[in-house]
Amino acid sequence: MDRRGGEPHRRSYAEIGTRAAQLAHALRDDLGVRDDDRVATLMWNNAEHVEAYFAIPSMGAVLHTLNLRLPAEQLAWIVNHAADRVIIANGSLLPLLAPLLPHLKTVEHVVVTGPGDRSLLADAHAQVHEYEELLAGKPDAYEWPELDERSAAAMCYTSGTTGDPKGVVYSHRSIYLHSMQVNMAQSMGLTDQDTSLVVVPQFHVNAWGLPHATFMTGVNLLMPDRFLQPAPLAEMIETVRPTHAAAVPTIWQGLLGELTARPRDVSSLTQVTIGGSACPPSLMEAFDKLGMRVCHAWGMTETSPLGTVARPPAHAVGTDEEFGYRLTQGRFPAGVEARLTGPGGERLPGTASPPASWRSAARGSPAPTTTAPTANPCAPPTSSARTAGSRPATSARSPPTVSSPSPTAPRTSSSPAASGSARWSWRTRSCPTRTWRRRRSSPYPTTSGASARWPRSSSRRVRPPTSPPCAPSSPRRATSPSGSSRSAGR
Repeated sequence: MDRRGGEPHRRSYAEIGTRAAQLAHALRDDLGVRDDDRVATLMWNNAEHVEAYFAIPSMGAVLHTLNLRLPAEQLAWIVNHAADRVIIANGSLLPLLAPLLPHLKTVEHVVVTGPGDRSLLADAHAQVHEYEELLAGKPDAYEWPELDERSAAAMCYTSGTTGDPKGVVYSHRSIYLHSMQVNMAQSMGLTDQDTSLVVVPQFHVNAWGLPHATFMTGVNLLMPDRFLQPAPLAEMIETVRPTHAAAVPTIWQGLLGELTARPRDVSSLTQVTIGGSACPPSLMEAFDKLGMRVCHAWGMTETSPLGTVARPPAHAVGTDEEFGYRLTQGRFPAGVEARLTGPGGERLPGTASPPASWRSAARGSPAPTTTAPTANPCAPPTSSARTAGSRPATSARSPPTVSSPSPTAPRTSSSPAASGSARWSWRTRSCPTRTWRRRRSSPYPTTSGASARWPRSSSRRVRPPTSPPCAPSSPRRATSPSGSSRSAGR
């Protein structure tokens, strides 16, 4: 269900499945999309975007969601770096896309859906197609291929780093494991009796995994399209009666102001997931009074994104400690491991008190001398595959470079500790780090751990590389609880 100006536009699961099959046929038969080709979306949260979410990865291509809030030069760089062949765009976003097209060297087709001024694309070098015309007459069933679970399904670029945005590639396995995590009771715990208002954009880490997780459990989806202002959101909640919603704090602050000025019946909305930044205690208390239970969650693009969920432990429920737990970023769910490492990458003991070096730094006294850890000859490099801020020279059809560290070394990203000397390390038991398998005739040089390139062969298989067991030592990498990875730039 999505909002398109007037009454909500409804589409069943069966209709989504049929149209996803028709979209796959159109992409393959009419536009020539093949295995591992990147198909980008420049879209709001709506039914067509959900169809693309399932059609593109399931046919063996790679879904690439474009963040429409990024500066134009960054969007152009991202599209060229990912070598996107097709862009599916909402008509309302053509004023953003049209000026970029002359700079998008790899884009061959633009598919437009929804109202918008098509004349803006009159001089485009790419072929322009109508979404509904492409789907018309296509078979309502598709022979979905048997894909390797570790092959690429989707990718996002994050700007939360130094230099140019960095790409994160999610495997089919990663998305499936993350969907199970989202649906756990100590996570969002949604069931087929829920309706979820997905305000968090689908271009923001796959809408926090909600489109995939909700399809796994049969949750109703309410997609706001481009109507993200407080008034239309309040109207949606009152009219459609969702039970769950997910968005960043700024959305909820605006909604609170709207409900304060013009009270509405929002009693159906009992669970609110907030992420992206810390929720102010006053906002959490205000929503508690409205009967909306706020749950903090934390994650990153490279953690799929779910990293922690602030569900209070059983011993704190109903006590004075409960609200304090809810104000934190939460605890690590199953499938996520964390550790605290020192400035040299050494693992710190899991004690409640901070390390001596932190206490000394806080007092202004010199930190105690520590012995540097022994260098690990098998560890991946501690810097990114390319210098932050530099742009690799790529041809019009050259595939993007994706970081791929050693298969046995857990990777770490910087923690916002006061001293700046500690880092959180993430890893997963169930999904080892991947590297791209290339055909022997690949023109790209073989790499070991530092970076790997997209395969341009018919093979989509991605396997862990063979290497000797190495002790964890790299302090510059991050991995998700479900297997996605990239070089940490924070």
